[in-house]
Amino acid sequence: MAILELNHIKKTWQAELILEIDRLLVQPQDRIGLVGANGSGKSTLLRMIMGMDTDYQGRIDLRVPVDYLPQIQAPSPQSGGEATITALKPLFAQPKALLLLDEPTANLDLDHKNCLIQQVKDYPGAVLMVSHDRDFLDQTVDWIWAIEQRKLSVYKGNYTDYLSLQKRERAKQWQDYYQYQDRLQRLQASAQKRLDRAQSFKKKKASISWSDYKVNNFAGKYDAQEKAMAKSAKALERRMNRLEKVDKPAKEKRYTLKALGHLSDPSNTLIHLQDVDVQVDDRLLFHLQHFKLQKGDKVGLLGPNKAGKTTFLKGMVSRSLPGYYYDQLSVGYFSQNFDQLDLNQSILENVTQDSVQSMTLIRNLLAGLGFNIDKLDQRISTLSGGERVRLSLAKVLLADHHLLFLDEPTNYLDLPTLQELEAFLQEYPGTFVLVSHDQQFIKECVNRKYYIKDQQLLNEQQDTDYSDRSQQTLSLLQFKLQEAISNPEVSLTEIRQLQDQIQDLKETIKHKN
Repeated sequence: MAILELNHIKKTWQAELILEIDRLLVQPQDRIGLVGANGSGKSTLLRMIMGMDTDYQGRIDLRVPVDYLPQIQAPSPQSGGEATITALKPLFAQPKALLLLDEPTANLDLDHKNCLIQQVKDYPGAVLMVSHDRDFLDQTVDWIWAIEQRKLSVYKGNYTDYLSLQKRERAKQWQDYYQYQDRLQRLQASAQKRLDRAQSFKKKKASISWSDYKVNNFAGKYDAQEKAMAKSAKALERRMNRLEKVDKPAKEKRYTLKALGHLSDPSNTLIHLQDVDVQVDDRLLFHLQHFKLQKGDKVGLLGPNKAGKTTFLKGMVSRSLPGYYYDQLSVGYFSQNFDQLDLNQSILENVTQDSVQSMTLIRNLLAGLGFNIDKLDQRISTLSGGERVRLSLAKVLLADHHLLFLDEPTNYLDLPTLQELEAFLQEYPGTFVLVSHDQQFIKECVNRKYYIKDQQLLNEQQDTDYSDRSQQTLSLLQFKLQEAISNPEVSLTEIRQLQDQIQDLKETIKHKN
């Protein structure tokens, strides 16, 4: 029996329809991902289920106890991650029949996200989650509820399955459109041919004498032929009008920055650091042996919260970390604050003042990041916090810089917008360093990775070697445990300590793989 049922739901805001649902069921132990653009009603739907929003038409029957995690708002990823972890603990400690989670992976580092994935898998009740983390959805859900054009549709499978189905549906839309155009054009050509032929009947042909032409014309022979042909053309017109119209699907947008301004600078090495300690107040965060950024590098920087990623970026921006910096280096730095925005300027003015790119590209990227192109003259002071973050990101991406540092740019982005950003970065002709806990996003955007582990900055080869050493350490501990168990002189406390070390190392290896 369903534990939650929604029937004939209509949610409006100021007389405008936001969300319409025909019928939805949640069964015990369902794992559901709720996706859609920002403002499509995802969080609103969770609040409606919780009874926190009752201003809607239709009926919601919640038949079991429920727990709910709203979105956690925090000034930084670190504090946001800690707040999310704290809020999640009691929900999993005392599980209920239904759990609602709104962006539960926001600000979580990889280790904590992997822990959450396992907790969701092991949860005894049903789970309904809003998330923009594709990897998280792929590993946890069996159903996707997608809000598209104000309607909620249900898809079987995880997020990748949903995207595959969307791709097939899109291919079918193009096929239907081309078939419609082909039939329409053939009918139009046939109709025009018959109209032309109808017109030709009254014209004298060279093979007919003037006397025969006059006789036939006087007898109305040509009029009858003309009318018959015109009637036939009219019938074809009616067939055209009866064709079910198939609209042309929207083309996928691709953004290509031209190599103008600093992007056209031929200089190759931008930053080169060697044997540097990254510290905060004399406290070591990590040590790097070698770090070099060259033109065209797209680098992913990974590590747990508080490992020093943001400190590292800020140190390079300020050039407080000792090393080589190209003397004309211009750096764009995106973080979660809005200090680079002029609140008295419009959306468009803020972006264009530092950009050398075309107005068409600027407008297209702003649209891709969720800004209505008819409202680009809106003042920054009227924007929400999330809109200001997205505008700050657009301003950095489009500005004239050699190098970009992007610190958690996917926060506040819904999945469609995140994929727009992904497409932009894939085509970006310059250099950037990207910090993100979104593994799929990192995978799609970068060509090199660095990892912060055990207070060391490791490149990909060093990270592989590190993992191999961890496996060797695990084998050694397991051997010591077998020896300890067979030795009557070893205490139970020592055996348990070895077991704990093995378990901790197994978790570490699992999460870092």
